[in-house]
Amino acid sequence: MSNKDAVMQGAALFAMAAAVGAVLWIRGADGEPTATATSRAPSYWMDIETGADHVDGIELAKRMLAGRERIAIVDVRPRAEFEQFHLRDAVSMSVPQLVGQEGARIFASDPDLVVVCSNGPAHPAQAWVELRRQGRGNVRVLDGGLDAMQRAVFTPPTLAADLDEATASQRRAFVELAREALISKPNSTIATSEWATDPVSLTAPSIVSAAWAASRKDVALVDVRSGAAYASLHATRSVSIELSSLRERHGDRDLLLLPADELAKRFGDAGIALDTPVAILADRMHDASLAALAFVRTGHRAVAIVEGGVRAWAGKGLPLDAETPGIAPVAHAVVAGADDFTMSIEELAAFVNERRGVVIDSRPAVQFAGDQGQEARRGHVPGAKNRPIASDFDVHGSLLPRAALEAAFSSLGAERDAAAVLMCRTGHQAAQQAFVLRFLLGRDRVKWCNGSFTQWAERADLPVELGAER
Repeated sequence: MSNKDAVMQGAALFAMAAAVGAVLWIRGADGEPTATATSRAPSYWMDIETGADHVDGIELAKRMLAGRERIAIVDVRPRAEFEQFHLRDAVSMSVPQLVGQEGARIFASDPDLVVVCSNGPAHPAQAWVELRRQGRGNVRVLDGGLDAMQRAVFTPPTLAADLDEATASQRRAFVELAREALISKPNSTIATSEWATDPVSLTAPSIVSAAWAASRKDVALVDVRSGAAYASLHATRSVSIELSSLRERHGDRDLLLLPADELAKRFGDAGIALDTPVAILADRMHDASLAALAFVRTGHRAVAIVEGGVRAWAGKGLPLDAETPGIAPVAHAVVAGADDFTMSIEELAAFVNERRGVVIDSRPAVQFAGDQGQEARRGHVPGAKNRPIASDFDVHGSLLPRAALEAAFSSLGAERDAAAVLMCRTGHQAAQQAFVLRFLLGRDRVKWCNGSFTQWAERADLPVELGAER
């Protein structure tokens, strides 16, 4: 414990002890404490003894994230400090206001828990004593204050010492979602979107909002982040299907999507049948898009990407926890011929040689040009066009409007009725643009190259070009 923490803890204990001691110090006529003083001690003395007077930052964060209780946060710091940083939905109030009529209105709403916080515990402790004297039994002081909660809950693992890689990965995922869900962002820009369809019945690949996914109990929530990220914190009732489990391993990287029957087995083991509506949660849209293509490959079309992914879920204050739901495996059927969008390297070579349409490479420009790359050869497929997937988003990270995407891809030669193939390094990034073109913009002649440039570069008989797009 630092000197500052020790001083703050001492001040808090002194405040509580002084207040409680004043009540306990019951004297007789001769000025000495009476024999009945202990029996007449206020009930909240035991709260202090047992630790029921406070809640630590980690516990508070978990309870707020789970969303199972009505928790009122009262911040008694000066207003200027409150405006700079505060917990989501916290109320700014001085200690006199809290113990007076303004505070009474908070209790009138019948919250399950009222947490009083400041930078440290001293002032909240003073408020706690008076509120308990008033009979408020559901009040807690934030142990160590907001300073301690910042360190315990919101500090990125890069600033924490002695964390192994697995622990750091879990902590990173927890901190990202906790910051998104629990820290107020009064000046943040709310991005708007035309893409979330939020249908009455999910029948085709699309995009839905986090609120829609949370409200539909018939929809299976599928988290495709790493197992470590899922274990740290995830949308309540979501199941984990790691993206890597849907692909084959190829040297040092994941490459091809598994065959449809193997994918169906993986989905069935997660409790998902062919007719189960699915909403995919991810950190990045190309992760969610690749998972969506895996579902569609089996014939599963009731699948949607949650717009904004897990961060949007957290940002809406929707419930998050680390509990793993029980899963009852089911059979997931495969629809014959459902995969009409995948193109192999052999088919891509014929497509290029016969100049049937446009090839769009989704990699960063430096990889497309051959300045960087880890493939057997650097460069790109002859005649390909380059559009990195970052180009599909605006400055707020939202997918561009329909008209902008239509114009951008048409300018590359992928007009509405044109044949087009999307590729990248392994097919991962290109999955995003394949999903956009085929399922959002309705371009049925769009294909997706499963092995992409990794497989192309391994074939010495296939030509490669260097340099920027011609």
